Amino acid sequence: MTGPPRNRHRTLVATAAVLVVVLTLVLTYVLGIYLPSQQVVKTGGGGWITTGATSLGVSAACGDCGRVLTTDTLFTIHIEVLVAAGGCYNSYFGYYCNGYHVESIGIDLPYSLISQSPDNLPYYLQSGQSYTWALNIQAPNHAGHFGLGGVIAVQ
Repeated sequence: MTGPPRNRHRTLVATAAVLVVVLTLVLTYVLGIYLPSQQVVKTGGGGWITTGATSLGVSAACGDCGRVLTTDTLFTIHIEVLVAAGGCYNSYFGYYCNGYHVESIGIDLPYSLISQSPDNLPYYLQSGQSYTWALNIQAPNHAGHFGLGGVIAVQ
């Protein structure tokens, strides 16, 4: 004998309720925590390299690097290129400052440079001057921690 039918009914209801709670917790974990973390792209780190000039100083500011990106996210960073002061001298024709043409700006893989604003390269900068470009970038289509950096070519 298995007991009165009323106790069996309570046992089945309690077991079903426990299974629903466990299934809800598992689905919440898998869909709410585990799967989205597989789509996170962290952009911290990375460096900017300049080619073609030794006195060119570069600083990069990334307003979107502090937030969590998901794969394939489009975001914008601002790159400021500053020509270090000190390349100025007096010549027979007057006071003259060395300068550089910023020829191109590139982004390290696995990021993709979609566009830059303004699209005015090459751009000439004299000693002591700076200029800022907004770079529209697409995050990689796979999760990971990828340093965000690139190459700024000058001449």
